[in-house]
Amino acid sequence: MQKLREIFKRWLPPIIWFYFTLLLGWLVAYFLVGDRQGYLALVNVFAKYLFFPVVFIALLNLVIRRREIWGMVLLALAAFLFFWGNLFVPSINNFPADAPRLRVMTFNTLVISPDPQASLDVIQRVDPDVIFIQEINPRLARLLQEQMADTYPYQLLDPQDDVTGIGLLSKYPFRPSGQRLPEGWAGEPQLVIMDWAGQEIGLLNFHMWASNPTFAYVIEKKFRIREEQAQVINDLATKSTYPLIVGGDANVTSLNTAHAIMMRNLHDVWTEAGFGFGHTFPGGEADYSFVPNAPPWLTPEWFIRIDYILVSDDWGVQAAYLAPYDGASDHRGVVAELVFLGER
Repeated sequence: MQKLREIFKRWLPPIIWFYFTLLLGWLVAYFLVGDRQGYLALVNVFAKYLFFPVVFIALLNLVIRRREIWGMVLLALAAFLFFWGNLFVPSINNFPADAPRLRVMTFNTLVISPDPQASLDVIQRVDPDVIFIQEINPRLARLLQEQMADTYPYQLLDPQDDVTGIGLLSKYPFRPSGQRLPEGWAGEPQLVIMDWAGQEIGLLNFHMWASNPTFAYVIEKKFRIREEQAQVINDLATKSTYPLIVGGDANVTSLNTAHAIMMRNLHDVWTEAGFGFGHTFPGGEADYSFVPNAPPWLTPEWFIRIDYILVSDDWGVQAAYLAPYDGASDHRGVVAELVFLGER
């Protein structure tokens, strides 16, 4: 036992310092470079997992007992809390009891889902007032029209046999805004004006293209496109004369530049009232949707959060939570209970 402890004391410190050097290097690169380099942008997507070794290092340091390592552990913990600590603080809301409330859901139902009925069942269980759907296929669209027309008489469906299918359902009447956003999305964004509680509400349903982990310049190009689209959403929020609700699949996480751009004039409901990481992707049958033919240990379930509901200052967020998993899509839906704070 004494010999094993001596081996630990000799070899673990340089290994640990190598890890902390890499972690510190990422932190510096993140603040100086951000998403401007392709592979670094991809690392930023999964950045929280860079911190996981800190737990094991803290346990090992109980054996080797090095003060400087405790210092680095505390520094890493401080960085982790800086980025994600707010997600583990319960939200405290004190909205007027008589304020109008609206339940909203966004859901990427996966175009190749083998069971569209399962997605419809989840929608029925959640019973949102407004649903933003991405990757809607003709089978799901047909089920929604046949089984949900009474609940959602207002439907704007553009089903496709690829990832560009998109759809918006509402219990309240809406009309097209007459405004078209620039092209280049995974399906044409849907922008409508809904009549609700004596107020006109802007609704935007969007889907940004994903990045395949290939060449750095390809990854970088996709990140630049998403940033341009995030700027379109930000501009819309800036100029909107209506209270705005935005839902969709952004294919970026909270540390990516595109997310920061959207947050300039909108609020992420999960950050406002969700608890925990709120990972929405990938799940279930990830072997047929996320990194095809990869071994299971390379495709863990619920790894990142890329599905969002964003709202303007006109809304308070009473609650944000994940929808039940339908067992068929590779995403989980996000649900928000919104409180309207006042007329414009």
